[in-house]
Amino acid sequence: MAELAFGCTGAHSARYAATPTLNFALQITESTGVRIHSIALRCQIRIEPHRRRYSADEARRLNDLFGDTSRWAETMKPVQLAMVSVMVPGFTSLTEIDGRSPAPTTSRFASARYLQGLDDGTIPLLLLFSGTVFTASGEAFSVRADPVELRGLLPDAGRGLAGRGERPLPR
Repeated sequence: MAELAFGCTGAHSARYAATPTLNFALQITESTGVRIHSIALRCQIRIEPHRRRYSADEARRLNDLFGDTSRWAETMKPVQLAMVSVMVPGFTSLTEIDGRSPAPTTSRFASARYLQGLDDGTIPLLLLFSGTVFTASGEAFSVRADPVELRGLLPDAGRGLAGRGERPLPR
């Protein structure tokens, strides 16, 4: 049975994209020597806003999303940024793939309102992986689901995403 480990080796905003886009590099390792024929990989990307510091201006702009700063310990919950699906081609031992996710720009979405409220900088992300892993043993195929969680601060992810899109109207 395959033993997979997932890692995000970097993330950054696409510099010349028509809309705000997050590019990320994933590394997948298989430690038992089993040949992976393919993976139908899904990645849920969440923002973990409680893992970042905010300036007074940012706190003011995020008030409609999280309420008064005195309540942030209770109200600042993870915010869904995107769901990404990627087909991973066959490999043995190690592979690296690139993923791409458009960032929402309309203020209907909490993630867009969050990004618009930031001046710039680091966005703390949580990546939740799941998918279907296809392997072969002899003449038979094996299929299994594989949930994995990866938490990390991706310092370059916020550059170019923060502050983009529609600005909320002044109050």
